[in-house]
Amino acid sequence: MTASGTPERQPKRRRLNKALVRLPSRSPDAEVSLDVDILILDYVTYQATTVLLTEAKSTSDDGKDSIYADHNLEMTNSFLVIFKAKYPGYQVDDELDFRVLLLKFVTLYVRRLTRNASSPTPDALKALRVQNQQRAVAWIGSAERAPTHGRNVESFDQDLPRPLEDLERDRADILNSLNAPAEDEAYEDAFYGTSGSLALLDLLPLFMELSAMRNRISESTLTLQWMELAGSFILQACLEMYCIRGASGSDAIDEAFAWGFRSNTSTATDDVREVDDMFESGDEAGEVQGWAEVKQRYLNELTTRSSDHGISLVAHVEKLAAKHPVAALHRKLLHFLNALDASMSPPVLAQLETGTLEGFTREQTAEFIEDCGLPAGWPNVSV
Repeated sequence: MTASGTPERQPKRRRLNKALVRLPSRSPDAEVSLDVDILILDYVTYQATTVLLTEAKSTSDDGKDSIYADHNLEMTNSFLVIFKAKYPGYQVDDELDFRVLLLKFVTLYVRRLTRNASSPTPDALKALRVQNQQRAVAWIGSAERAPTHGRNVESFDQDLPRPLEDLERDRADILNSLNAPAEDEAYEDAFYGTSGSLALLDLLPLFMELSAMRNRISESTLTLQWMELAGSFILQACLEMYCIRGASGSDAIDEAFAWGFRSNTSTATDDVREVDDMFESGDEAGEVQGWAEVKQRYLNELTTRSSDHGISLVAHVEKLAAKHPVAALHRKLLHFLNALDASMSPPVLAQLETGTLEGFTREQTAEFIEDCGLPAGWPNVSV
């Protein structure tokens, strides 16, 4: 899901200003039509994200009075199709592009546990994994830069994968901890943890891209709080591969931990380069302070077993999974996603629902509503 095209990016959002207070309701002008469609796209994307996050919260609480976002997602997807057909190649501004990217991540993340209309097709999932692996290989560059280089990781090939019955038990435990519907592993409805479902490792690059875009737009730098969240995400992505999805070998570790500043990004795509830039120190050449230490700590925790003499690798990863429950990461991620959603001003149409617009008096807002052809007192009127 993206509203992005190929031409040069617009410098900033087409924002509502006092000149638009006299916006005619039936103008044939193409610019006005584009402005209105951007307002609608901004609004439906915002609404879908808000309802999805509410759905995720109601599910993670107790499952009662759950709210479902299917209608909002269908409406947003339909309007995106219309928008791209109506304005082929048009590039929306950064904030709307970010809102669309946020909706994409939220949708894929909160709905990854069950098979649904938002689940990627097998071909799309295969292409995504190839793309993610290629990114990691490009970031690593040489064997000496691999996160597992010089570490004793032979047991990840020798002792894994875990027995199928253990994988199925842990899948059921994870679904229960996240208040997700239980599955019958003996029948065809089994989905979570299978190759056809999204893994955290699949979503990790999108999490990084989303974080990098927000940092660039707000001109902020990485915080230790974000680094801990990212480190926890990376660790959970690895634990899920071994404890839930039956992976073996150390490739998943190298792919998951291949994040940080690179000085040579000349061949990288724009989104990859933006993520690399996020890890660059603003004060001096090199990587932002703190990230290497956080990443190293989580990597050590995953690959080092020196404190438990004789413990098997399987027992080690099971112990780590118990120490770092995925439900804890889920709560932190939902908090982070809600904060990202709240970091942007509500869309113009969402503001109109409250009867006020940023930078406008109530009288100017009422005048704008009237000029749009809406009834006086909208939206608090009976139609």
